[in-house]
Amino acid sequence: MGKTLTAAGAVILAIANLFTAAPSLGAMPSKEDIQKEIDRLQGSWVVVAVAAEGKDQSKMIQSGDRWVFDGSKATLHDGSRAPEFEVHLDPDKEPKTLDLTTVAEGKSVTLPCIYSLVKDRMRLGFGMSDLPRPAEFTTKKESKYIVFYCSACVSERNPTATTCSPPRKRPQL
Repeated sequence: MGKTLTAAGAVILAIANLFTAAPSLGAMPSKEDIQKEIDRLQGSWVVVAVAAEGKDQSKMIQSGDRWVFDGSKATLHDGSRAPEFEVHLDPDKEPKTLDLTTVAEGKSVTLPCIYSLVKDRMRLGFGMSDLPRPAEFTTKKESKYIVFYCSACVSERNPTATTCSPPRKRPQL
C-alpha cells in the first residue's frame, strides 16, 4: 500500500529539492584577487589559433587579429571591426570565468566565457548567440562554441603592444 503525499509534504519536498539542486554559492573572490587577475590580462594577445565546430578554424585569422585588455575593458581587433567589451571575471572558478559585455543594436549583450592563463598563453572560450557558458575548452561539430588560443604580445619596452608576430610554434588544438 503506497503512501499519499500531503500538501505540506509536497512543499517540504519542493524546498528540499531547491536546496539540493541549487549550485553552491561558495566564497566570492576578493577585490584584490580580481584585480591581480585583471593585471595578468593587461596588454595585447595575438590570436594564434581558433577552434570551432570541432575543427581548427585558424584560416579565419587575419594578420593583426588580437584581444587587447586595458583596465576592465577588452577590445577584439579583427581587421575591420573593433568591438569593445566590459570585463567581469571570477578567477576562483574552475575553469575561470569571464563575462564580456557590450552594446549591440541598443541592447546590452553578455558573452559568458571561460579562460585560462598559463605564462604567456591565454585560452578564451565562449558560445555563439544565447548559449550558456562552456564547461571546457573543446568544441564539437555543430556546438557553436569557439575557443581562441592567444599569445601575449608584450615586452618591457612596449607593455601594451598593438602589433607583434605570432609565436613560431602553434598550440596543439
